[in-house]
Amino acid sequence: MSAVPGHGQPRPGGLARRLRPLQAGAGLQGLMLWVPVEKLFQTQIGFDAAAIAVMAAAYAAVVPLLEVPSPVP
Repeated sequence: MSAVPGHGQPRPGGLARRLRPLQAGAGLQGLMLWVPVEKLFQTQIGFDAAAIAVMAAAYAAVVPLLEVPSPVP
């Protein structure tokens, strides 16, 4: 029993309503809206298309290697 009157039972749908912003944020994070802005910035500071491609390829090669979980507990 709750110490606050009227708060004994949770409202139906309350958890789903409270989780909606978290789910929306997680979904928007995967859209990667920053990528075109990053490429424009790199172009403005002097990188050409070939240099941007080399950096993207290096990033794509290194990230999976670093994301492998280590066996440290």
